[in-house]
Amino acid sequence: MKKSTAVHVKGTANSGGDIKIDLQLNKDSVGDKIWMRFSKSLTKKAGLPAKAAAMVNDKWVSLDSGPGS
Repeated sequence: MKKSTAVHVKGTANSGGDIKIDLQLNKDSVGDKIWMRFSKSLTKKAGLPAKAAAMVNDKWVSLDSGPGS
């Protein structure tokens, strides 16, 4: 992961219910940030409260630490 410049994983996972996945990891111009876009099915499966899920559903969120860090 550290040497990759971009990774894109898209599909549907079935683990007790369908979860849509669309994960893109790209080096950005702001530094070593990892960005993730949360789907409604992912936040529901993760058990996030509705208020918290509404804050991240269908939005790109910067993660403080990512894979390989």
